[in-house]
Formats: sequence, C-alpha cells, structure tokens
Amino acid sequence: MTKRIALAIIVVLMLSPGVSAQPAQEEAVLRALIAAHEHASATGDLRGLVDVYSADAEIVSATGVVTRGRDAIETSYRQQLAGAAAKSGRHHTHPPDGIRIRFVTPEVALIDLPSRNVGGRTAAGAEMPPNEVTLITVWRKTGATWLVVSQRAMPIAK
Repeated sequence: MTKRIALAIIVVLMLSPGVSAQPAQEEAVLRALIAAHEHASATGDLRGLVDVYSADAEIVSATGVVTRGRDAIETSYRQQLAGAAAKSGRHHTHPPDGIRIRFVTPEVALIDLPSRNVGGRTAAGAEMPPNEVTLITVWRKTGATWLVVSQRAMPIAK
C-alpha cells in the first residue's frame, strides 16, 4: 500500500503544472530572450540590447571595464552603435548550441553562453576578424520578467 501511495504522489507531482514542465518552459523563455538580444545587436536596436538588463545590473568586460546600472549600460551600447564597427555591420551572436542554463532557484538562473563578434570593417575597409568571449550571466525573475543582473565576459583560452 505504501508503494502505491508513493507512486501516486510521484505521478501527481510529475503531472502538476509548474513542477516538471516549469524548468523547460523557463529555459525556453530565457533562450528566446537571448535570441532577441542577438537580433537586437544585428539590427542596431538599442532598446532590445538594453532592456534585458535590470536597473541595478553590472557588466564586467573581458578587459576588466565595469559598467554599473542600466543607464550606464545604455550609454555604453549607444556609443557602440554609433561607432564605425557597428555602422559597418559588426554585431554579436550567441550560438544556441553553446548556451548552458542552470536554475539556482526558480527565480535565479546562471547562464554561460558564447558571445561572438562578427562582421564589420576597419576604417581602412578590411574585414574585421571574429572574436569570442564566454559570458557568465546571472538572471533574476521578478514577476513574469527575467532580467540580467550580472554579466562577466571571460576570454577564450587559446
């Protein structure tokens, strides 16, 4: 009898909305946000680049430059979009096969993802070589909204 009760509890938990399906649904939402951010980079959409960050977000670049707060992040992206590289097509991609999502809690996700800068031309007209970093990001869910609260760029070891 005890085994039947345990089995019934397991089945109920597995079929309950938000128990087994929740991580998969949340992962799909996060992957869609990352893809939208990539699209914003390719199209020069400032809002699409910035609005994924929380008001108190912090970004640390691969060179150690720290940018704190969404306003400062917006200023940084605005400068990048106004630069010659972006105007000549330089943008970043996040290949989906390299994205690793782990849920620390239902409201906090740790996401490691590749960020590849591609396209663009130098001032002399030469093609810019691609470069890549790994982003270590922490996302926080507030209500129904996921936002980046921390992002660290790590150089790729060669």
